[in-house]
Amino acid sequence: MSESDTITCFLSLTSAPSAPRVPLSLPSNATASDLRRLASEATNVPLSTLKLIFRGRVIPDKGEGDAVKEFKLEDECVIHVMGKPAASSTGAGATAGATSTGNAAVASAGASVSIPG
Repeated sequence: MSESDTITCFLSLTSAPSAPRVPLSLPSNATASDLRRLASEATNVPLSTLKLIFRGRVIPDKGEGDAVKEFKLEDECVIHVMGKPAASSTGAGATAGATSTGNAAVASAGASVSIPG
């Protein structure tokens, strides 16, 4: 497959807006199902909870047509990924878990927390 047979998209995780965008090389004839599978693997978001949005349109679960043409994906476009990444054994999973605990995350960051009694 030559360079022109692929496009590079960037995946933006909506659950972690400050995280860097994840580059994804996509065959120019990829189906929506292929795109979803590749995005799931690249972002560690389970397919069952993954939603992809491009230009305000949700890319469907069971798309079998040419996703690049149907959704007008362009080289270096940004696709928004909704869904939480699965817990991993790396530090990123531990950080994601800590942020959902509210005051515990603030306390661990060194700030003092006073809980009204």
